Amino acid sequence: MGYFTSSSEEGDSYYLLKVSGESYLLQSVKNYSVEQLLSTQPINIESDKINLRIECLDNLINIYNGNNLINSWKGPEIIFGKVGVYADKNVSVKFDNILISGDR
Repeated sequence: MGYFTSSSEEGDSYYLLKVSGESYLLQSVKNYSVEQLLSTQPINIESDKINLRIECLDNLINIYNGNNLINSWKGPEIIFGKVGVYADKNVSVKFDNILISGDR
């Protein structure tokens, strides 16, 4: 969801939000090591769709379902650019109305 700077230049550093069914997991990946940042939490789903919205503000990650804040995490470093969407093999997904915006 976003890269962050690090004093180490040994590899990529980024955040990964995994969504599975009615739960999610926020992870930090640094130099191929994975750290869990937020525990799996249930997402209240009233239909077969999740209206997932992620906001990165300086060093804060806010996770929303629609306009409802699900959880947030504050990190030690400012989060910068690049967003990716990934679906594992053998997973059926449909993305509608993907909007990626920023002011930087």
